[in-house]
Amino acid sequence: MFCDSDFVPGRRGEDIIPDWYGKAIGRPNDVVVALRTIAPDGTTTGDRLRVSQTIAATEFRLPDVCPDCNNGPLSAIERTSKETLLGLMDGQGRVLAPEDQRLIAAWAQLKAITYDATQTSPVLPRSLGKRLLASGPIREFGVMLGKYDSRSPLEVSLIRHHSTLSMNGTQQPVWVSRTTLIFGNLILSAAIVVDGWLPVEFLVHRDVAEAVDIWPPKIGDERRSVSWPPAELITASTLPRFV
Repeated sequence: MFCDSDFVPGRRGEDIIPDWYGKAIGRPNDVVVALRTIAPDGTTTGDRLRVSQTIAATEFRLPDVCPDCNNGPLSAIERTSKETLLGLMDGQGRVLAPEDQRLIAAWAQLKAITYDATQTSPVLPRSLGKRLLASGPIREFGVMLGKYDSRSPLEVSLIRHHSTLSMNGTQQPVWVSRTTLIFGNLILSAAIVVDGWLPVEFLVHRDVAEAVDIWPPKIGDERRSVSWPPAELITASTLPRFV
C-alpha cells in the first residue's frame, strides 16, 4: 500500500483511529464510531454505528501495510502530529504555524487513504500512499479544518463523499472524493480529484466562516499561520454543507 515490499499481512497495520486517541478519551461505553458513505447521486448508505469499549479495533485497521512502513514513516506521522491534534480534538484554540499545518495535512491524508483502502470499493489510487511517504503532504489533496459542536454523542465519525462536478455544464464531469473525519471537536476534511481535472483551490472552502484551509499553502503565502477554531462552529444541521 505504501511501498513495494513483499510481506504477509499480520495482526497489526495502520489504524484509522489511532490508539493514542483511544487512550486520551478513556474507554467509552456508548456509540463511539459512525460510518457514512455519500454516493455521487447524493444517496447515503445511512449511518453504520459501532458500539464498543475500544475504538482501536481491527474493523478500523488496514493490514496491508508492511512492518517497516508501519513502524517507521507512518509512526513518525502519528508521533509528530499527536500533541497538536489532541489539543484541537479537545477544542483548544491555538495558532497553527506552517509546520503544524503540514503535519496535520499529512495525518489527514494518511487517514483518508487508509479509510478508503479498507472499503469494499476503494476509489483513491494506491500510488497516493507511496507519494505521501516519499514527499510529504500531497499538494492536490486539499485539507481544511472545522470545529464541531461538542454536544454530539459520537466520539468519531468517518464520512466518505463521492461527488461529480461539471464546470459550466459543458465540460466532462469531475469526480471528487472527500473524506471527512470527526474526532471530538475537530473536523478534518481531505478532498482530491480522482477523475478529471479541477484546481485544488476549488476543493477547500476558503474564506468561509466555518472552515480553515491548511493545505495546500497559498502560492506566495507559504509562511502563513492560521488561527483555530474558525469563527463559527459546525453543527449537525450544517455538517452536510461541509462534507
